Parts: sequence; C-alpha cells; structure tokens
Amino acid sequence: MAKTSINATMVRDNDKPPTIIVCGFGIIGLTVSIRLLEAGFSVKAVASHLPGDPLSPYYASSAAGAHHLSFAADDDIRQQNLDKRTFDIMWKEEKEEGASSGLMRVTQREYYGANAGKHVAFFESLPDFVVYSPSELPSFAEHAVSFTTLTIDTTAYLQKLVARFKDLGGSVHRAVLDSLAMALDEIPQKPIPLAIINCTGLGALTLKDVQDKDMVPIRGQVVVLDAPWVKEGCTKQIGTVETAIIKTLVV
Repeated sequence: MAKTSINATMVRDNDKPPTIIVCGFGIIGLTVSIRLLEAGFSVKAVASHLPGDPLSPYYASSAAGAHHLSFAADDDIRQQNLDKRTFDIMWKEEKEEGASSGLMRVTQREYYGANAGKHVAFFESLPDFVVYSPSELPSFAEHAVSFTTLTIDTTAYLQKLVARFKDLGGSVHRAVLDSLAMALDEIPQKPIPLAIINCTGLGALTLKDVQDKDMVPIRGQVVVLDAPWVKEGCTKQIGTVETAIIKTLVV
C-alpha cells in the first residue's frame, strides 16, 4: 500500500503552523497528536478523560490488558498494514528504550478448539511464528500457533506519551463533547483548525455527528494475579468463547 505523508510546511500560509484538534487522549489520541507535532503542526487535544484519572469504563487505555494482537481478516490488507506498522514501531521502541519503553517481548500461544477455525494470516508475519504439529496439541485444541509479540504496561506507556506530547508543545483541554463540532467551541481558534481528528474510541458511539454504531463495547471477566512464574501470553478459543492469559510488566 502506498504511503502518503504531509508536513506543516506544505500547508502553512503564514508564520504560524496550522492547528489540528485531536479529540481523545488515550494511546491512540496521544500517538496521533505526537506524529502531527513531529510533522510541525500545532496540536490541541480535547478529552473528557486523561491519563492518571480514576479507572473508568469510558477510558479504555488505562485499563487495557494489554498486548499486541491483530484481528485483521485475511482479506483486509489495509488493517493488516496498520497493525504491522504499529507492531514495527513498538518493536523498535522496545529495542531502543528497553524497560523504560513500557513494552516487553513475550511468547504468545494461540489455541483453537472446536468450531474456532484457524489463526489469522497476520500472525505469520510476526517473529518466531510456528504452527504446532498434531502431536504437540493439548487435548482441547485442534490447531495452535505461537509467535513473539509485545505486552504493554499501559500506565508507563501513557506517561511516556504524555511527556513526549508536552515536550513537543502540545496542549490538552478537558471537556465532555457532545459532538466533534463542539470542540471548536471549547477551543476557539482563528484561523479555523485545518482538521478535527476523532480518536475518541468508545466515545464515537455517542458523538452526535459520528454515532458509529459499529463501535460496541465488550468486556469479559477479569482476574488479576500476582504470578511471576507466568512468562508468556496465551489465548484459548472454543467456538466464540475466548479465555486469555496476558503477561504484564507490573501487577
């Protein structure tokens, strides 16, 4: 897929860099903001929830498991490319920054039982990908693969992103938005911002000018264990029911 880039110099029409408003301040909103700041844009973020706030079901970033897994369909090349780009950047961060990156490499094992199908093709692009032979399968599995991926300490990762955002000159305004258009009232700006970018995640379901009905919140039952002997991640899928063990950096 061809990659197009743009920087602030290409759209600058005066001495000031063009402004972009980013709605949402989780990992996605912060990452988008940082990339825009690095390209020379002025970025103003608007969000109702910020890193460090008490846990909320409306702010997923601070409560995520979290590890990097793709659910891109085999024919969804665009999503595969996006997921691989994310993986490659995080892999580079972990390599260069070590423990301070908020990332850790782990072995991930995926088990598929009755009526669970096979692995997505994306997994085959990841380091150390292996398909288990029938003799290696546990009794509940009909298919299994393993590979190396990344687990994320979201608290540390968010803190790192916030520090980078501030160092680059970004600003954030706390507000509850009814719509993306409302961001213009919260942050009066002249000239009008070049763009408003929606990074609200679950909020996209209720924004009046978005109402993304494909955004469906999901949550399973979560048990947090202090289990330092667990060194890898694992997912077991039987039919539509998934059970996952996510190795984290901290408990």
